[in-house]
Parts: sequence; C-alpha cells; structure tokens
Amino acid sequence: SLDISESMLNIAKERMKILNKKWEFQQADLLKKKLNLKNKADLIFCFRFLLHFHPKERNTIYQQAYRNLTENGFLVFEAMNKRIVKPLRIFVGREKYFVYDKLYTKKELVQELQKNGFKIIRFYPILKRFYLQSLLSRPFKLLNKKETAIKIIQFFEKVPSTEPYEWLVLAQKMKKN
Repeated sequence: SLDISESMLNIAKERMKILNKKWEFQQADLLKKKLNLKNKADLIFCFRFLLHFHPKERNTIYQQAYRNLTENGFLVFEAMNKRIVKPLRIFVGREKYFVYDKLYTKKELVQELQKNGFKIIRFYPILKRFYLQSLLSRPFKLLNKKETAIKIIQFFEKVPSTEPYEWLVLAQKMKKN
C-alpha cells in the first residue's frame, strides 16, 4: 500500500493487522519524479484518486504506475462517464462541485491510457441506471428506509447498460516497442 499520508498508512496497517493480512506499506508521493518502489507491483489500485488530477499530473501518475508495475501488471481505477455526469453537473450547478473530476467518454479514456502505455482489458459499469436508481431510491432514503433504497439500486445494477454513471477500469501495462 502506498500513500503520501502517514496517518492513512497507519489506518491501513491497523486494518490489515485485524484481517491478518500481510501487506507492504510505503509512504511516497506519486507526483514526484522517478518514484521507484521497493518491489514492482502486480496491481496498482487507485480509488477516488486519479480522476481528481489534471492531464499533466495524471500523465505523471500513469508513468509512475507503468514504471513500478511488473511486465504484465494491472492498473485499476474508476472513471466518470461524461455522458451521464456532465448533464447532471450542469443541472445541479457547477458551483456545487468543489473538487475537480475528469469526465470521460470511453474513447477519450482509451486514448489517454494508450498514450501512457496501457490497454483497457475491461470496463466494469457502476450505477448502470443512475438517473432511474436515483429517482426511485431517493424517497426511501429521505424516509429513513435505507435498506429499501439499497435494494432498488442493487436491482437496477442487474440491468445491462452501455452508459453507467462511472466505470471501474481494468487496464494492463503494454510492452514498449
């Protein structure tokens, strides 16, 4: 596990200790040039992280991941679907969003990853029917019927969709030519 924050690493260490898992932990800044981990990783998992960076910083992070992954290593992260999220943000008002989030079409995401040495293996959709799930679950949340709201969301996750709210992206390091 890699994090810039010592306190986050301490929390992670405690959780892994409770679960009796043997993980390695290292404090480091992914935006520093030439980060070299003690051991190359088979998998780098970024959640609620990569999407908050502008292109220059994302490219640095991709380079760090590429350099520190094993030959066929994987990069896993979430990416927000521009076709679903952008209209919502315009409707709600952009001033309500205090954090930058990169929004993608699948084509933009594929191009960005290829440019940085990765190929997409699979997109895993998250919140497949976002607007419908929100509309139907919100009243139950407001009525303190959280379990019912969750069941509604879960039901619609079973319905196929080509336009989810976001994707969990499984990408693999490509060999350099």
